[in-house]
Amino acid sequence: MLEVKIDWVIPNVNPSGVSIASPEFFSDGSSTFIATAELAGRKYSIFAEGDMEIVDNTEDGKTYYCSDDLFRAGIDTDKILGEFLDTAGVEIRNNPWFAIYDGATGEEVVDVFYDISDISDILRKSVKLDLNDPTLWLCECGCVNGATR
Repeated sequence: MLEVKIDWVIPNVNPSGVSIASPEFFSDGSSTFIATAELAGRKYSIFAEGDMEIVDNTEDGKTYYCSDDLFRAGIDTDKILGEFLDTAGVEIRNNPWFAIYDGATGEEVVDVFYDISDISDILRKSVKLDLNDPTLWLCECGCVNGATR
């Protein structure tokens, strides 16, 4: 399996140090650069995209527009967020997502509309390596550019 190296620009942990992966936790109301990834010598940029608007009609229409709003309300783990979003009266008007872009061309590789807890697997499944590309080399063990399979 090809190794994917991830370098988080925005930490993938909540303020308490617990790992988070839902796009809502990376949303700041705009396109936000959150990480770089490298697969087989190629670089990719990972962004949180889209506006977030979650309305809690059980709390007089309290509205959450960014990750800080969620953290301040104690919604700070993927599990708590899932339970909150499943609550009757909670309405998702706009939801953020992740987008992965090719670092060389800027072309979008894939949109990810769920959590990125396994970003390495998502990237491996989404990227099609052209083995005729002269910048890629396949070694005797079957790895590409020295990355293990």
